[in-house]
Amino acid sequence: MKIITRDVPPRAAWALEQGGLHPLLARLFAARGITSKDELDDALARLIPPSQMLGAQEAARALADAMVARQAICIVADYDCDGATACAVGLRGLRLLGAPLGFDRVNYLVPDRVADGYGLTPSIARRVKAQGADVLVTVDNGIASVEGVRAARELGLQVIVTDHHLPAMKNGEITLPQDCIIVNPNQPGCPFESKSIAGVGVMFYVLLALRAELRERGAYDSVCPEPPSARPEPPSARPELVEGQRSDHPELVEGQCSDHPELVEGQCSDHPELVEGPELVEGQCSDHPELVEGLANTLTGASTSSARTGEGSARTGDGSARTGDGSARTGDGSARTGDGSARTGGPRLDSLLPLVALGTVADVVKLDANNRRLVAQGLKRVRMGAMPPGMTALFNAAARKPTAATGFDFGFALGPRLNAAGRLADMTLGIECLTTDDALRADELARTLDGINRERKVIEGDMREQALQLAEEMFDESEEPPPALIVFDPDFHEGVVGIVASRLKDKLHRPTFVFAASGAEGKEHELKGSGRSIAGFHLRDALDLVAKRHPGVLLRFGGHAMAAGCTIDEEHLETFEAALQQVAHEWLDAATLQRRIEADGPLETKYRRADLVDTLHQEVWGQGFAPPVFCEEVQVVSQRLVGEKHLALKLKHQGEPVDGIWFGHTEPLPNRVKIAFRLDAEEWQGQRRVRFLVEAAEV
Repeated sequence: MKIITRDVPPRAAWALEQGGLHPLLARLFAARGITSKDELDDALARLIPPSQMLGAQEAARALADAMVARQAICIVADYDCDGATACAVGLRGLRLLGAPLGFDRVNYLVPDRVADGYGLTPSIARRVKAQGADVLVTVDNGIASVEGVRAARELGLQVIVTDHHLPAMKNGEITLPQDCIIVNPNQPGCPFESKSIAGVGVMFYVLLALRAELRERGAYDSVCPEPPSARPEPPSARPELVEGQRSDHPELVEGQCSDHPELVEGQCSDHPELVEGPELVEGQCSDHPELVEGLANTLTGASTSSARTGEGSARTGDGSARTGDGSARTGDGSARTGDGSARTGGPRLDSLLPLVALGTVADVVKLDANNRRLVAQGLKRVRMGAMPPGMTALFNAAARKPTAATGFDFGFALGPRLNAAGRLADMTLGIECLTTDDALRADELARTLDGINRERKVIEGDMREQALQLAEEMFDESEEPPPALIVFDPDFHEGVVGIVASRLKDKLHRPTFVFAASGAEGKEHELKGSGRSIAGFHLRDALDLVAKRHPGVLLRFGGHAMAAGCTIDEEHLETFEAALQQVAHEWLDAATLQRRIEADGPLETKYRRADLVDTLHQEVWGQGFAPPVFCEEVQVVSQRLVGEKHLALKLKHQGEPVDGIWFGHTEPLPNRVKIAFRLDAEEWQGQRRVRFLVEAAEV
């Protein structure tokens, strides 16, 4: 194991610190490519507009037409957490937007992992038609479903594909489904910058575009008396609406916005949810008072954590604003007309953001700036209790506190419980949990999902041990593992192969595929494989090269750089293994194959405080924006095993005592050792104290 210290550009760190960030945060953000505080603004207004996503507006027009014509819409979901949350967002969003129009003909169908396999297939299309649907919408799948889309169109279904996966390749060229609407930032010609957006994010953007389309059609036009709470904002509430000095959104003052005019006129084309929300005012929300403080800070670009800047923000100005036609903005964010009435803009969509955040983190997509904003906004609402009952129930089932929610909870507590349904049972359990508004039903479903997840852990543990034994038989102890690992056992469960592949990849630091026999009737000769990769080896592209070199070996494949899946005939397993290892041998050098961890250097003792741990946890970290990991040499005072598989440590950090623990590690450490560690705060005898969570050691 090699611990590599990240470079910290000094000018960027200095600029961030001068901008008011805590010195530790400034250093961490600079090491992750942040150069100005403006990049950390997580306000909804900073999201990329839906107009930039190719196909979103066309999909919005088709969905609006379907609503007006009272046509039935069926969502075809994927069976993982991203697919489940995307389906829930689609169901909730379409019903929300359709309610004022009297439209509620929305249903869903999720394929069975074993019987149906992945994506929109001809058989799934026939089942959708049999349900009486007129419009089929895929979420988190469909971009590679050429045959499935063709079958759906032949049945007379209108098809809207919303997906984020890479398109299929045939003979070295991209192949897209035909005669359908495609919304996918990874399709050719799409200018949307956030290519890493999750499937749930794509569906959310389609809903934003749909709301804009319905508003433009006048679907929500109404004039109602101004509510008593709709008063001009207090003098200190919105300085940016007065001074006209914000460099990022001058349109909030002058009404000259080319990207977000809706923030002035109340005529949202891109982000209508920012206009109508009463919670955007200070203390005036009758529906969600808990959202007030967090979102007020968000709109001004300030952090919800005072520790980020170390001081409170100052407010100036009288807080009032006039639109271009002279009408004044009311306290609930809507625009007042000349006669004193308020224009409504239709349902708001920000209630869907907790689901968007959950699916984004659980799918382990790269947290670029746009994804971080989506996750940050979702987390803020979760911490304030504004989330679907099913999410609350999942937090309870996982014994996690929503008030202190982090991305870790999404990725390692809620996400696995939802994924377990798709792996071992039926993802309709997960989707119902996320869509029900009955808290008692949500609790019942969350407990069921928790039980399935416990079963998954047992199956995974047995499979992991067997898979590791099979992998280690491929090489002697004195040898390095082969450049890629391919493991199969007839008794493996196909619902858990992805998790096991991830565990093997982590332990042996090699691109890994784990295969299981298909349980589908008539396909017993097929093997379904799930792969996980290491940095520097694009797994989906590797599969594409295997397909070109060995036509017919891969029956189906797809995925991303770090995760992919494929189906092969069992008789071709050895051919596939040799072919993938050959690609890995060509693409991977010794430096890439060496296990390494990037860290943020030493931790000053003055920053070893529980309040700073809380500050770090408040930020959005994840794939592509790694959580802070520090590294330095420490003295090991004592060590012992706990629970037979974790190493509890008493350390001296720069001469001062601190506790540590290394989960899943049993081998003892030398008296002095360089470790990489994360920070955690634990409660002990009524006091909170910092401990080190060891990630790696150079021995």
